[in-house]
Amino acid sequence: YDAEIPVTHAVEYAVCPRRYYLERYLGLDTEAKLYAKTEEEEAPAVETGEDATGIGVQVHQILAGDPPADPAPEAVELAKAFERMEPARLMKGSPRVEREFDFLVGFGPVLLRGQIDAWFETEEGVVLVDYKTDRFDPDTEPERVRPYELQLRLYAQALEPLLGRPPARAYLCFLRTEKVKEVSLEPALMEEAAGTLDELIRAQESLDFPLAEGDHCFRCPFRRGPCPAGRR
Repeated sequence: YDAEIPVTHAVEYAVCPRRYYLERYLGLDTEAKLYAKTEEEEAPAVETGEDATGIGVQVHQILAGDPPADPAPEAVELAKAFERMEPARLMKGSPRVEREFDFLVGFGPVLLRGQIDAWFETEEGVVLVDYKTDRFDPDTEPERVRPYELQLRLYAQALEPLLGRPPARAYLCFLRTEKVKEVSLEPALMEEAAGTLDELIRAQESLDFPLAEGDHCFRCPFRRGPCPAGRR
């Protein structure tokens, strides 16, 4: 199994082990394989390509205090949206704020790697924040929020040994809708998140990456290609 696992890879595995296998384990190219909606079937909107990725990168740069030389107006507006959210207010009053925080920590037999958008100190404890620029409403598509919740729980587990205590709170900030979702860090859910890494290690050892079909298949770049989802 991989000795070093990025958090994003663990999250992708949790959503669909087969997609993880094709994209991350085999390294198949996803470009030019993106799902195209036909007249016969409807699919959720897909945010892909350089434009969507570029806007997200610029937003993170602006919020990290290192804006690009000529940011897109859309990126500027999305960054301003965060400033109107409650986590931003809490952050302004914090004695310590860390942005774009890279980590590499031991997690059982592997190293867990990732980058946290922001965390900061409060009287209650450490607060985690993750910005999202996705084009969907988290209230109407909760299944698309769950992978991000797992991501933040893995971030929280990575921070605990570095800070000597677990984070107190974690927030997802959806900038396009200006909605904030608090992510529960209760012990049972944290244990479940840690189990995802154990499952990933076992899958790599056995080369067993089962297909998990669902609404996410409509957004998968391997649909109608090397993945058999929906063919039955």
